[in-house]
Amino acid sequence: MADTNLIYPYTFEGGKKAVASEVNANFDAVRMFANGINATLSDIQTAIADLKKKTTREMFDIYFSITGETCRFQLIKIKANIFVVAFFV
Repeated sequence: MADTNLIYPYTFEGGKKAVASEVNANFDAVRMFANGINATLSDIQTAIADLKKKTTREMFDIYFSITGETCRFQLIKIKANIFVVAFFV
């Protein structure tokens, strides 16, 4: 998964000159962050496409389930490191 925190290597103050290499480094940080998001979105789209090809039971691995008198709670693994928490009433 992509890192969800964009960190700029340099900060700039108004009225002061910026050094081109520092500005470029900040743009590189944004580019790498965006590429990480695109890779994550691609992974999610692939997982969804794979799920659409399967029957409902093949889609899930139930890791944990608690059933009470009026509800059920389940931790379900969908793919690799993607988990869903389900609560049924």
